[in-house]
Amino acid sequence: MIQSLILQHWGKEYATKYISERLNGLGLSHKKMELFSHREDIATREKWKNETWPKLVRKAQKEGAVILYEDESTLLCCRHP
Repeated sequence: MIQSLILQHWGKEYATKYISERLNGLGLSHKKMELFSHREDIATREKWKNETWPKLVRKAQKEGAVILYEDESTLLCCRHP
């Protein structure tokens, strides 16, 4: 997703492995997807939705930042047997 965004917005094409280095150089970070069932821990999911996510949004607004994320269902829909 980030690779596509960079290409679309700035017209620059970077190898996937190089993007994390570029992000780190800009003081940014990325998270790799963790595989787990959304049904595993309802309390943790609710805390994320009601506490963690709103804090991240407020921080991004305060700093003039953009939050980028990609839902894992996007990846799952494209799986090949």
